[in-house]
Amino acid sequence: MAELKDFLSEEQVKQLEEAGFQIQPKGDYIPKARFDEVNTRMKDAEAKNADYVKQLEDLNGSKGDAEALKKRIEELSAQASKDQADFETKVAAIKREALINTELIKAGARNTAAIWATADLSQVIMKDDKLENIEEAIKKSKETDSYLWQNEEKQPFKAGAPVGKDVPPDEMEALTKLR
Repeated sequence: MAELKDFLSEEQVKQLEEAGFQIQPKGDYIPKARFDEVNTRMKDAEAKNADYVKQLEDLNGSKGDAEALKKRIEELSAQASKDQADFETKVAAIKREALINTELIKAGARNTAAIWATADLSQVIMKDDKLENIEEAIKKSKETDSYLWQNEEKQPFKAGAPVGKDVPPDEMEALTKLR
């Protein structure tokens, strides 16, 4: 597929870049859902790391009573296990949402947020990083809220012809001649 740079002159590309636009090849694109997933993971990990550093400093400051330290270590271990389980639950929810959004876009969704609000996506289950029942949910949403989906029928484009109407060949030839 042709890229934007193929249609612009070097001067136009330079002007766009000076204006602050970044023209990148399509292969460098990262879907927003994936970006959000990784960004959320990173923020959660940074917050947990800061918390663990603070707890370690507290432990280093309270050298002395071995029983108190053992009790504190057990508390921290239990809290770390709970935090890890909560984090994995959040990551699974983010991954499920990203996979559903990807499938909705592939199916021709115009507005994924509106589909999340109107469709029953609670039946969609994620197992082994694959979605189950997504086809049924999409089909039901297309039947009930067809305005949220792109029309699958596409009219062929004919130069000079009114959109959606077939033009006889003799009239087409007259329309396409250069004047």
